[in-house]
Amino acid sequence: MTNTELIFRSSAKFVNQDETQRLLEFFAANIRNPNTRGAYVRAVREFFCWTAARGISLTAIRPIHIAAYMEGLSGAAPSLKQKLAAIRMLFDWLVTGGILPTNPTADARSSRHIVKVGKTSVLTAQEAQALLSSIPFDHSAVTRDRALINVIYDQRRLNIWKNFWNE
Repeated sequence: MTNTELIFRSSAKFVNQDETQRLLEFFAANIRNPNTRGAYVRAVREFFCWTAARGISLTAIRPIHIAAYMEGLSGAAPSLKQKLAAIRMLFDWLVTGGILPTNPTADARSSRHIVKVGKTSVLTAQEAQALLSSIPFDHSAVTRDRALINVIYDQRRLNIWKNFWNE
């Protein structure tokens, strides 16, 4: 059984033929990345199981239902944001397809996620010098590229200091 079939099975009594067709198109035509599609299928399936358990039909879903669903979820902020994004994107698709008059997720907000420490390592002064020294000066384009690298490195170093002093 495919993920899409599981979505329909969990909410089949609430979905008519036009809604079913539009839902299939959302996953088949709208989301190209298979990993994103899989994550969105899981998020939408969980949401429809939640609405089915409460007897809420697709056309009866309101912002209060979205808020209640999001409040009941637990997990890391990025995961919650992804689930809301999947549901919001689906409802946008249903609104543009004429299935729903408005998007009940339009005003929904998820928890904030702020990354304070990046994963990109910073070059030390010696590493930067070694990198720049390894570039030969045999062409004018190389000189230009080397100058750009210097500007980017200096800008990055400046941003690091700004972040350090702002914390």
